[in-house]
Amino acid sequence: MVIDSSSAVHSSSNALGGPASRSTPDALGPDAFLRLLVTQIRNQDPMAPMDTDNMMTQLSQLTSVERLVAIDGRLETLGLATAGIANSQASDLVGRYVEADTSHVLLAEGSSLESGFELGAGAASATVEFRDASGHVVRTLSLGALAAGPARFTWDGRDETGATLPSGRYGVTVRAVDSDGAPVRVDLRTRGVVDAVRYEGGYPALSVAGTEVVMGDVRSIGAPPVPLTP
Repeated sequence: MVIDSSSAVHSSSNALGGPASRSTPDALGPDAFLRLLVTQIRNQDPMAPMDTDNMMTQLSQLTSVERLVAIDGRLETLGLATAGIANSQASDLVGRYVEADTSHVLLAEGSSLESGFELGAGAASATVEFRDASGHVVRTLSLGALAAGPARFTWDGRDETGATLPSGRYGVTVRAVDSDGAPVRVDLRTRGVVDAVRYEGGYPALSVAGTEVVMGDVRSIGAPPVPLTP
């Protein structure tokens, strides 16, 4: 697997407000603002000179503009540095065993996603609900009967009407019951080795046992459990 860290930093910096060409030849910068103010003072009517308060207000505005430009430049540099650190940390996790929370999933508009969970016992039926940022259920999937242990599901990124949903973070709720209708314990976590890192959408996403998770959802990093010998 090849990870192009240079392109990763570029895509992440854009998402974090990285450098972009925002100035235009016609933009009124601090120097032009000051020249305009000086010209205004030179050409003022001696019988009706510029109001002192008005001049001080314009000078204050000039100072504020210069400070904002300086702050913006520092934020761009900070965004680049932060993106580079996040990308480096993500690539270091390739080959590591992690445990990640899957109570939320990241959907890219127009694409499907796969995630998983674990059942404490066999279930006669199970459903998965997806909720938007407002908490509204946008889609429910029926998974049928499932055995105890790891289970997986695939969502096509559409709502109940078949409409494509926008990109974003969606909540996941899994409900499972046994043959008597009693609830079955559900663990919304996935465990496995990170086999890839994807840099799209302005953030690094880890591929763990076929499930895509973000760095913030990783709960533990360590060595894989050693199977018990009989």
